Amino acid sequence: MKPYDLYFLHTSPVHIQPFSDLIADIAPALKVEHFADASLLDRLVAGEEIEIIKTAVQEKVRELASQASLVVCTCSSIGSFAESLISEGVSVQRIDRAMGDIAATHGRVLLLAALETTIQPSLALLETSKCNRINLLDTQVAEGAWERFTNKDNQGYYHKIKTIIEQKANEYDVIVLAQASMAGAAPIADVDIPVLSSPRLGVERAVETIRKMHANSELDSALPS
Repeated sequence: MKPYDLYFLHTSPVHIQPFSDLIADIAPALKVEHFADASLLDRLVAGEEIEIIKTAVQEKVRELASQASLVVCTCSSIGSFAESLISEGVSVQRIDRAMGDIAATHGRVLLLAALETTIQPSLALLETSKCNRINLLDTQVAEGAWERFTNKDNQGYYHKIKTIIEQKANEYDVIVLAQASMAGAAPIADVDIPVLSSPRLGVERAVETIRKMHANSELDSALPS
């Protein structure tokens, strides 16, 4: 029996409290732990060789997976590195996969990011969704937003994103907020289309996965040998 049900891998410690709050709301009985390593994203933004960062992410995911039933990577920029370990049998999810699956059921999609490094991984996420019905997929980076985030100006960060959402909403069926940190902009945007963010959707999927694991484990233990 592993000590934790769920282990979150973050690229900033600021994500620990919001995800703890989500767990408290959705599944408070789960045993959850967090690990944050800002260098994984900082090195990617700085232009370090992708394969080196990918190796570092995968090593950390394997380590965390040895301690938990499921690992969830909350950073969209490195999420694909973590998710690729599924083929090795590692129990890992990227936080934005559930959001991507919902977004891909719409025709006209705007992928909005606060950081350029998130665009390509998030495009790949949408393109690899099993329910892909997208016929128009545009991308945009919210200029100046990330600087607000790194300066801990959350309200300024959300406002930058909100402004673009409201400017672009009439051109699309759904707007996708590529990074978990952008979630606070969704509820303050006055628009008539869905604005999707990853944290709650991703946590709900993780909790569902863990519950299925536990159910199967209980069933297996009840079966005669």
